[in-house]
Amino acid sequence: MRFLALIILITLFACSDKKKSLDKSDNPKEDSQRHKNENGKWNNHNDSFIKIDSFQSQIKNIKYTEEFLNKDNHLDDYVVKETREIVSSLGAMQHDSKITLDFFTRNQGNLIKTITKSADAISIATDYIHTTRYGCCGSENYDELCAIWTDQIFLTFNSKFYQIEIPNAHTKFYFGYLADARDEEKLILGKLYFTHDLPF
Repeated sequence: MRFLALIILITLFACSDKKKSLDKSDNPKEDSQRHKNENGKWNNHNDSFIKIDSFQSQIKNIKYTEEFLNKDNHLDDYVVKETREIVSSLGAMQHDSKITLDFFTRNQGNLIKTITKSADAISIATDYIHTTRYGCCGSENYDELCAIWTDQIFLTFNSKFYQIEIPNAHTKFYFGYLADARDEEKLILGKLYFTHDLPF
């Protein structure tokens, strides 16, 4: 009888310890805090700052990415720091948005190039940068392509462009349509821009 009571008592203690460990690990608050701390340390690639007063708001967002870029016909990894600054005035429909890109070498971390653009959005391709300024009040977006290392604009267009490559060759063509020159009386719909290769 004593032996049976001892077995029941040990079983109860084991279940109680198991329940405590399950309650601790299944606590969503503790788990979310733990993951938040881990992610905060591991994915700390973004910083945001905001300043608001009665007349305007200022926002600065910083992020780091790793990009595979072509420099002097050699592809390599680079670290890019993107800093976007937005200033919005009270009651204004548009805002001022500026994006600065700092390019660093992947191994030594040396700063080799800085580009600043008045743009609302930016993307980086292997050979060029694509910037976009959003249109206001239903007008078209205004886009530009520029070479990364010379910062020279080689194509302007509205929203969409076309890139054509010749097979087994290093030749590329870029086409873009811009509606700034639209004139309905003269039946002009806009300008078609064409460029051959990048302006290295």
